[in-house]
Amino acid sequence: STPFLNLYSTSFTIELWIYPIINNTEDYGIFSQCQCSTCTNQCFYLTIRSFHFNTWYHIAFIYNYNIDEQILYINRIQDNIKLNTNSYQITNGIIEIGASKIGLIKNSFNGYIDNCKISLRAKSSIE
Repeated sequence: STPFLNLYSTSFTIELWIYPIINNTEDYGIFSQCQCSTCTNQCFYLTIRSFHFNTWYHIAFIYNYNIDEQILYINRIQDNIKLNTNSYQITNGIIEIGASKIGLIKNSFNGYIDNCKISLRAKSSIE
């Protein structure tokens, strides 16, 4: 885990490379930050499932605060987009890389994670 990084009311981009070493049908936690797991809009979880094992994947999650949009890219291809999202309202909480804890359940990533970067801006799709 890493100390608190304030992502409240700001755009941000999370990028990383992952290499799952086993197949899993449940969620792999790869990035999370949570202030209160029972509070509204105060947790952020980035999880994956159903990836081929022994393969590198580039993951990029972009949150654009100004237009209220979330986009997930996998290997530079847009995988999902969510518009009109609620603002990320966390004001404290530890960042976990390679895990996400929802309530009492902790989902850990089983594999390698490399080159994790957090930018305090919404990067474009070509970046």
